[in-house]
Amino acid sequence: MRKSAFFCGVLCLLYVGLGLVAGLLPIDLWSYILDLFIERDTHTYYKIVPTEGANYQIAFATLLGIALIALSKIKFKNTSGGQA
Repeated sequence: MRKSAFFCGVLCLLYVGLGLVAGLLPIDLWSYILDLFIERDTHTYYKIVPTEGANYQIAFATLLGIALIALSKIKFKNTSGGQA
């Protein structure tokens, strides 16, 4: 359980890192990447911009990742009376 909580927490924080790095990329980057694979009309332009609700998603993923990592590091007492 601890390893899976730690793994999920790290994945959440990696998602946050990628989301923050994607905000630093130029807006035209995706058009350049598309041009490498497909041949489009010269007058076609795709402008990809981030959505307004992404900030809450990044904040929630940050809190979730930190909470999962913290829970994976806390040692709980065995109150069931059985052997674990």
